Amino acid sequence: MSESQSNSPAIPIEKLVQNLVDIGTVWAKYGLGVGKLALETSSKTLNSTAEVLGEVAKRFETTSKS
Repeated sequence: MSESQSNSPAIPIEKLVQNLVDIGTVWAKYGLGVGKLALETSSKTLNSTAEVLGEVAKRFETTSKS
């Protein structure tokens, strides 16, 4: 084995670090996208639930006035 082969890593450290940063960035973007969709879905669900509760409250008011 030559001197240069024994002292140099198979992948340069700079490239390894850059690859790890790139992978971390991709996962962060993915996670933020999933989180955004989850919050939007929760918002829509809560809005629908609030509307139904409002309708039920109106029915109670109508029924109690009769």
